[in-house]
Amino acid sequence: MDVIIHGVSLKAIPNNTKDLEEEVRKAFRVTHRFEIAGAKFLKPNEQDRKDKKATSIIVRIPETEIDNVRPSVLLLGKLKISAVMWQPSATIQCRGCWGFGHPVAGCKAQSDICPVCSKVHTQKEHKCHQTSCRGHRRIIPNCLMNPAKCPTCGEAHSALDSTCPEKLTVKEVAKEKYYL
Repeated sequence: MDVIIHGVSLKAIPNNTKDLEEEVRKAFRVTHRFEIAGAKFLKPNEQDRKDKKATSIIVRIPETEIDNVRPSVLLLGKLKISAVMWQPSATIQCRGCWGFGHPVAGCKAQSDICPVCSKVHTQKEHKCHQTSCRGHRRIIPNCLMNPAKCPTCGEAHSALDSTCPEKLTVKEVAKEKYYL
């Protein structure tokens, strides 16, 4: 997984990749408390950075540390914005808003949506308020207290349902684009 750091002054940062990597390694030890796998310039060609004052750096981190990435890193005495990089894909489904085209790391929704009932809470927090129900976290057929409602299409099923019409449409469109 990659993290990008923006606005790094080219006057302060080492120009070669080996020294750059060591500086970033030290910074992540201090601000994030984990080891990075590597670091490089976003624009690796020195000529592309020649007339610039600042640049961006890509930092390779272990997948297990993705939840520990902070929004800034102290690099060469200055706080710089850092963000997880993700690859957009039409078929990827967000685990926050349950929309398509971005992972949860790229979600712009203000709060999590339940994939079972489309209300503002996580799936883990989904519970039926009917006392005889004992707090089920899954869809209960014909439940009047907490009916199923897919956040992507609005029909009576979970966002995780493989037969969701929206999910099938997104996959079909992606397949058609791939074969064109």
